[in-house]
Amino acid sequence: MQKLISTRTHGILDYVTVGFALAFPRLLPCKESTKNAITTLFLGKLGYAMLTQHELGLYKLIRMKTHLALDCMGGATLCAIPFMTDEDDPGTIACCVGLGLFDIAAAPISETQMRGQQPYISDESSVAHHPEIARVEADRSGWPASAMRDTGAHATPGV
Repeated sequence: MQKLISTRTHGILDYVTVGFALAFPRLLPCKESTKNAITTLFLGKLGYAMLTQHELGLYKLIRMKTHLALDCMGGATLCAIPFMTDEDDPGTIACCVGLGLFDIAAAPISETQMRGQQPYISDESSVAHHPEIARVEADRSGWPASAMRDTGAHATPGV
């Protein structure tokens, strides 16, 4: 089923919202704790946006469904930040709640796969089926990639 927001458009929205969220606490008279919480949240969002399987992801490691779940959790967190930090500025509160609700609302109307392409890592396969991820997994475990075997869940030493 085609949804309103393509993965490419969602990627653009990710980077635009990160830019807005990093700018508005510095432009409005908000508390330092609010500014720090928003900055931390959105630097995290920038990180997972760059690792997502959409056209603007630099390293396509995170499935779009996971990305959208993180967007929902981040949106709810952003809505709560001004109340957790006892923010006084109504403009800051409005920006947090509005942007948080936007993140939550965009998730269910966003595509979960890039148009015209097979999934980078399909829902049915493990990360071990992708040669680059299997190589990294092998490097991390200390075992050579040729000794790794697919168990259906993850790459394990072929002992």
